[in-house]
Amino acid sequence: MTCAIGNFGAHNIGDDLLLHVLRQNWPEPIDALSYSRRASVPDAGVWSMHDGARLRLAPYDTVILGPGGVFPGYAAIPDAWVESGRDALCSEALRGKRVLALGVGWFPIADTRAIFDTRRLLDCAEAILARDAPMAAVAGPGAVLGPDLAYGLAVDDRLFGARDNSVLICPNETPRPMRDTVFEVCTQAARDYVALGLNPLLVPCSASFAEVDIILCKEVADAAGVPWYPTVLTWQEFLPMAARAHSVLTFRKHAAVMAQLVGTPSVVWDSRGAFAGLQAEAKGYSVVAGGLGQAAPIGRDVIAGLVDTVPGDWRARMATARARVLESLEAVSHAYA
Repeated sequence: MTCAIGNFGAHNIGDDLLLHVLRQNWPEPIDALSYSRRASVPDAGVWSMHDGARLRLAPYDTVILGPGGVFPGYAAIPDAWVESGRDALCSEALRGKRVLALGVGWFPIADTRAIFDTRRLLDCAEAILARDAPMAAVAGPGAVLGPDLAYGLAVDDRLFGARDNSVLICPNETPRPMRDTVFEVCTQAARDYVALGLNPLLVPCSASFAEVDIILCKEVADAAGVPWYPTVLTWQEFLPMAARAHSVLTFRKHAAVMAQLVGTPSVVWDSRGAFAGLQAEAKGYSVVAGGLGQAAPIGRDVIAGLVDTVPGDWRARMATARARVLESLEAVSHAYA
């Protein structure tokens, strides 16, 4: 039996998408264990590790760390969650199991304890497929730098049709003062979109803190006088909206990746230094704007020129990216599954 451990079932559309891709392309069924207390979704095969965490791991002979951020890379997780995760994922709990780290990424925090704990977990892994250079560096010489698993999604052709003038603005709640930056950037961008004849919509695109993301969307929508979506979307709901949209403005990497998958241009605001290499990874597909603590406007010229950023061969590029993901997973599964 195999399980994957990550931030699943808790409104993190990126990690839920990664889990879906892994399940679709792994040779056996995968149960999902989540770090979140709120993530018991039996219908989706997701259970929280919080209650009886060690017992949750007991039935599995193969444990996959990821895909997504390797715990405890999420700096905003309350201390009680961190301690529970450390207790559940100690080396003793993993002893005698085949451990694989697949599609893992690093969260940009200066936390030596988090780095130590992440290395301790990865030391248990027989194979490490890192999705970014910082994680490959943390994991050490045994890591292989590979593609982000989100590019392995098989997109239904029925999603493609006529586009409208909608723009999805996806702010992400962050601690102050970065929250103020997010608010200012999104509010000004919404006003600029309206001035250009576009129809911005504030969409909660959370990384597990759904309630505060919804509040932030409402505050920006009220300030700019534009509509907002009152619930956090799943990746299955977000993808068709992105396929119809003129463009996407996001603070979340996987919202940008989903836009790329359906040929929609995006502006990625790098509020936390988390998107290093995204533009190279997407070969100029997305516009990376801003940076830590910067609240300068994106600029109407950038917005107006977004459609021209999508390469004519975007479908071929996405097909190549998907093939790389499938090849990576096939190689690991043949060697270790």
